Amino acid sequence: RRFEPFWLIDIPNTPDPHRIYDQIFIDGTYTAAGCLLVAASHDHVIAWHWAKKESTDAYIQLLKNIAPPLCVVLDGGLGAQSAIATCWPHTPIQRCLVHVQRNTFADISRNPIHPAHKAIRKVGYMLVTVHSPDDAARFTTAVHHTRITFADWLKQRTYRSAIPAGQVPKWVSPNQKWWYTHRNARRALKRLEKLIHAGHLFTFLDPPEGVTQDLKATTNLLEGGINKQLKDLAGNHRGMFDEHQRITMDWWLYTHTEDPVAPLELAKQQDFGRQGEKTERKAWAKEQLRLQKKKKKQTKLAGRGGGSM
Repeated sequence: RRFEPFWLIDIPNTPDPHRIYDQIFIDGTYTAAGCLLVAASHDHVIAWHWAKKESTDAYIQLLKNIAPPLCVVLDGGLGAQSAIATCWPHTPIQRCLVHVQRNTFADISRNPIHPAHKAIRKVGYMLVTVHSPDDAARFTTAVHHTRITFADWLKQRTYRSAIPAGQVPKWVSPNQKWWYTHRNARRALKRLEKLIHAGHLFTFLDPPEGVTQDLKATTNLLEGGINKQLKDLAGNHRGMFDEHQRITMDWWLYTHTEDPVAPLELAKQQDFGRQGEKTERKAWAKEQLRLQKKKKKQTKLAGRGGGSM
């Protein structure tokens, strides 16, 4: 009841289109109210966008009003990468090293038995200990050495004709005659090699020209400092329906932007939501009128069709 006057306040979500940040962190988090995409600097929220999922179009909506930063950090979602290629094509990418490590361990587990898996796990642990160009060179060498050492093992194939039908993995397509036996290990190594060749792992060690602060190599600041608090906020107010949950999170994000106006002052400027209520009522009435006209037109067309028969 105390918060009721604020439900219809138009919450500003307008980043400065001319402000160039050294580094921007982008990530998505899922709540009962939908998928929330957030862009943040090292100390404040820049912009956010609600979507159904982390798609390219959704990330484009998040990024399109933000000036290209000198570096962007992301967890590796394909939607985010495609959106960056569209909106910020010349911005260097830093992949979150913690996410890359998690993906590696998800492929080979944290307690592997096979020597190849153990070697890949060792490389995974090395990744988050890289703090200098020399560390990066040792990591790159370790990845290459692991690939060469287990090259023959990684090339082993399994043929459909050689095993019972019930043992064929679910991910194998119906017309596939063979597949790599050690698919997960290959995937883990190929991911690391691809990121090394793309230059997305160690951008933080070679900052672009103009950077004035140390670059981060993970999205931990965004996940721990923003996403977790948003999830805690949603958990503490589980009784809200989706729209109120989104508005509540919008308020939290707005108050953590760089220079927010006090919520009470913002409410006063908008006549405590009465302006928003009038706008919503007009939009609702307009939509109802459109639906009525559409229904009348359909009825009239149906009547003509019936008469011609």
